Amino acid sequence: MQQDIDKWVNYVAKENDYICSPSQKSKLGHQLYAVSLKKGKGNLEFRIPNELDLLGVKKAEKYLQDKWFELETKNLIAHEATPTNPQYSMIRNYGVIEWHQCFNPRQLLTLVTYVEIINDAKSKIQGEYEPEKAEAIITYLGLIISRCSDFNSRLTCQKEVMTHIRGASATHSLNLMWNYLESNGAGFLFNYGG
Repeated sequence: MQQDIDKWVNYVAKENDYICSPSQKSKLGHQLYAVSLKKGKGNLEFRIPNELDLLGVKKAEKYLQDKWFELETKNLIAHEATPTNPQYSMIRNYGVIEWHQCFNPRQLLTLVTYVEIINDAKSKIQGEYEPEKAEAIITYLGLIISRCSDFNSRLTCQKEVMTHIRGASATHSLNLMWNYLESNGAGFLFNYGG
């Protein structure tokens, strides 16, 4: 019996290494393969990405590539390590060792843009409101960014209902999703309540 268990464990470990090794070497990318459109209340349609959709992906990749050093210098892209506990952080098996790797280029650019806007607004808020109120507003804006990153990452998954996204924090573990959803960052994401 123990021999069979050992065989199975070795088999699973080899399969896991086979799947994980390309992503650890940064050979796995991202591919947009469907776009969903909301038609009326509760109706959702899917279509194949068109040239404009794919151009948006390429533009986000190019922008981040061209501005990476500048964004790092402004502390808009952090190099903080993901958790190392294998029980809660399976993403490390796929080479996701820093938090910014939890986002595809469009998602990362959306979050960077939000942070830039909030950083610009901070000084205006601090100039218009008394210190306690300004701190409260800025804290709420920080919570909104946290919520946006929770619902727009490579760790999200689809809720049982086809029209909702389950945030990365829904499972209390960090698991990379092969099929993750991406929210519209042009306003909807800011209002997303799950």
